[in-house]
Amino acid sequence: MTENEQLLARVAAKARSTRPWGWPTLPGPVDADTLTRAEAALGFPLPPLLADLYLRTGDGGFGPEYGLLPLLDSPPAGESSAVTQYLTYRERGRDDPDWPWPEGVLPISHAAATLDPATARRTDGRLT
Repeated sequence: MTENEQLLARVAAKARSTRPWGWPTLPGPVDADTLTRAEAALGFPLPPLLADLYLRTGDGGFGPEYGLLPLLDSPPAGESSAVTQYLTYRERGRDDPDWPWPEGVLPISHAAATLDPATARRTDGRLT
């Protein structure tokens, strides 16, 4: 088992036993079609580990603080998806040059009650 497979197994086990705030249940994983549609809307592929988290563990609803955002559709918690937030932030950046959102930086989670989301950026296929 590779290091990534070990990590994915540990995350999945933890995700089945805990719920971040606002998530009543763990959503099922996304299917390959949803991942393809999300990447098409974004204009770039997700880093492989992040894609595997969505494909194997769940469509958000796991992880620290408020958990990972859903990828493409809104969850029961009512949080906007990562794709929706990315596209909204990019549009706002075009309208307000003082608040540009970088291309290729996907918001994946909120860290507590701050306005700054946790992000994933593709850099040689790794999360940064």
